[in-house]
Amino acid sequence: MTAASEVALEDLRHGTILAARAAGASWADVASALGIATDEAQKVYTRVAWRRLDAAANLNLDVSDAEANDLAVRVISEERLGLPLP
Repeated sequence: MTAASEVALEDLRHGTILAARAAGASWADVASALGIATDEAQKVYTRVAWRRLDAAANLNLDVSDAEANDLAVRVISEERLGLPLP
């Protein structure tokens, strides 16, 4: 599999994960539907989220590195834990 096709597959899995989680599916349910382990489903979500956040950072948004890092940690943590952080 080429690097580009691996990224495309991971993006498809990420979209499936987002839709399933938004519909209330647990990480275990998502992983089972994708035929992967629960921790791998979480890793797929995290890798794609970080890749997208990195791409957004390269757009030279008016956000400090610290603010961008805080936002990234919050977004990923909220999704992985399934509840908002204070």
